[in-house]
Amino acid sequence: MLGSVFYWALILVLLGITYQDYKFRGVSWYLFPLVLILFTLYYKPFHNLEIFLYSMIANLIFILFQFGFLILYFRAKKIGVKLLLKKYIGFGDILFFMVLAIILPFPFYPVFMVTSLIISALLGLIFYRKTSVPLAGIQSFCLVLCLIIDSNFKVNDYLLNFNLWS
Repeated sequence: MLGSVFYWALILVLLGITYQDYKFRGVSWYLFPLVLILFTLYYKPFHNLEIFLYSMIANLIFILFQFGFLILYFRAKKIGVKLLLKKYIGFGDILFFMVLAIILPFPFYPVFMVTSLIISALLGLIFYRKTSVPLAGIQSFCLVLCLIIDSNFKVNDYLLNFNLWS
């Protein structure tokens, strides 16, 4: 019973991130630690601390490489890091990347990031040509879909199994 409360609270907070990012192009900072707490309470990743730490370190290395390539790409376009962080990628996006790097299992995190970034880019080309893309919101919605698929269809695929911790 308590697990389902955490699950639905997590879904609602993720949908709140989606709504806020879509509507205001910004997300309240406290929603990100709340996602971290609710995800931890629902999935209990600390049960197997070794796998949890391995996943978190691998995910953080992946995100560092991702940011490194992003910075190199924008430097090649003569855009500095300050402008990159001010105009092209929001602080909420970075916070969401970090939260996801902590809570998602390693084989799922890179696949999720690449897939959700492709979806965001496609939606950006179709719907957000003259405005910024609500990246954290789109990724949050993608995560909601993954959570619903995982809990309702009991997908035991290694990449979509959030219960790697147990």
